[in-house]
Amino acid sequence: MQKKTKEAEDERELREVFRVFDKNSRGVIDVADLKMIFKALDPDMPDDEVEQIISEVDEDGSGTVDYEG
Repeated sequence: MQKKTKEAEDERELREVFRVFDKNSRGVIDVADLKMIFKALDPDMPDDEVEQIISEVDEDGSGTVDYEG
């Protein structure tokens, strides 16, 4: 039961974080914005690592990441 509560809490937190960065309330975050977010969180993160993460989350190559929770 505690695990389900933790998962539900994590889900709510993830939705809130996504909402904060979804500036246009379109349900997506542009890849360019996502790159800026990563660099703001970790300025020393190598560009190739950022690109690798982006390619993993932008599965369809649309240039956006949507929240499917």
